[in-house]
Amino acid sequence: MVLRPLLLRTLSAAALLSALSSTLLAQIPGGSPLGGQNPVVPMAPARTAAERLDDLKRDIERLKSEIQFIEQRAALGVQPLRDRLQKRSFDARRIDAGTSATATVTPPQPAQPQPARRMTNDELKSLPEDVLLVVQGRPVRRSDLQPVLEYLATVPAAGDESSRQQRAVLEVIRLEAVLAAFEESRLEAESQIGDAVKELADGKTFAEVQNRYGRGPNIAQEGKVQITRFSPFGLEIERTAFTTPAGRVSEPIRGATGYAIVAVDKIQKSDQDAGDLAEVRLLFIPYNSDPGDMDKVRNMAMTGQIDLVVRDDAALLMLPPSLRPMVPAASPKLDGRELKAETLVTPEAPTKKADGGK
Repeated sequence: MVLRPLLLRTLSAAALLSALSSTLLAQIPGGSPLGGQNPVVPMAPARTAAERLDDLKRDIERLKSEIQFIEQRAALGVQPLRDRLQKRSFDARRIDAGTSATATVTPPQPAQPQPARRMTNDELKSLPEDVLLVVQGRPVRRSDLQPVLEYLATVPAAGDESSRQQRAVLEVIRLEAVLAAFEESRLEAESQIGDAVKELADGKTFAEVQNRYGRGPNIAQEGKVQITRFSPFGLEIERTAFTTPAGRVSEPIRGATGYAIVAVDKIQKSDQDAGDLAEVRLLFIPYNSDPGDMDKVRNMAMTGQIDLVVRDDAALLMLPPSLRPMVPAASPKLDGRELKAETLVTPEAPTKKADGGK
């Protein structure tokens, strides 16, 4: 395949040389191969036979040079091909006929969980005393948890104090991880919820503002939804729905996946917490336009794939067990201190010491 174009060019050049020679010879008196005379077309200015013969010689030399060049190119292409063919050998033992075994597919290894760690002395000095956690560089204060913990204390189905603390802390950890991951779009959502608050204060109806800014469920029905205990909208929206009096509109709050304003229409109580129902209208603006991306970040936070720092052992025990460092079962201690569950306190209240107050 490499030689074919070169050979064609060689043959074409030779044919051209032969045709040119015959033509010029035919125009020279007595130069016809048959000895006949061919009519000569008058040209201006007329060229003598000697001049035309010189032209023919020059064309012949030029064609010879082109043929020589083509032959050299052909030789350069042939030699590497010869060398390649000489080195190639056939060995039947090198033929892979395959195997009957089933191919094994190794799935990608999931990211390893990263348990929480205690703050260093430098971190303790640089942060306010009421900071309990730092999630992806975002501090979480006691005051951020207190309203939710007070709400959960009124819900018997929320479990004991330890269960309520773990639920509240996990909710905040997942929220702060999302806020850290989508800073730019979160700021845009914050600006929009602020504009919505201003328009409500200026007298526009909730339906008008919701229709303009809302990007949550049931937009066509003014955002009407039913909130239950353990709501998928998040603990903060659940708390707001059940603690805001019917007929009132809440302040903007941070839901699990977006900012929200809740207009409470009706609250139905039941004999059991699971049957309680709040009928509300929800003005909802997500932190990010892709719910799937937010779910990925929330799952990463829940499985310990984020940077999580706690103030002390008391804050460590508020975490779900999956986010705590591994502690040998025979030694319930961490860093030489015995782990004891402690009640979350406000900044003004004294903190119980880990050694029992001695």
